[in-house]
Amino acid sequence: MNTIRRNMVQLSALSLVLTLALLSNPAYADVGDKPLDFVLEDLDGKTVKLSDYAGKVVLVNFWATWCPPCRAEIPHFVEMVKDHGEAGLVILGISADRGGSQIVKDWIKKNDVNYTVAMTDEKTSSAYQGYLPPADRGGIPFTFIVDRKGLIRHQHVGYKDKAGWEGKILPLLKE
Repeated sequence: MNTIRRNMVQLSALSLVLTLALLSNPAYADVGDKPLDFVLEDLDGKTVKLSDYAGKVVLVNFWATWCPPCRAEIPHFVEMVKDHGEAGLVILGISADRGGSQIVKDWIKKNDVNYTVAMTDEKTSSAYQGYLPPADRGGIPFTFIVDRKGLIRHQHVGYKDKAGWEGKILPLLKE
């Protein structure tokens, strides 16, 4: 009986510690929070900062050239830039490729990507993964939509079709 009681106490303590850790995780952000203002390099070595796009609706997409759902989404993003760029939509692709920027440059050129792509760093990737609910962390693609005020308005892990993205973006472009 003492062993069972001790195990129950240990389990309760562990549960409390895990709950407190999840609730107090300073990296976790929710819809309506302000995301980290990252400073990354684009494929030409120029600085890219989220804050450079203040006043725009920004779709921040973490992806990789080796990821099939990532590659499937990119044509939607290319079309959305053409369709909604003048209305204030900006798409930032944040590559998680580890093989270097040349692999990404070649893929971008081959696929006529018409928006800024930067290479992620560990700090940015970890911070943005930390913004996701714990059950959604670890996969790509993952995407955030930041409104004109600089607040997270939507987050998504996995593939989404063009109509799904536009359903989230078009109302924000009208705000």
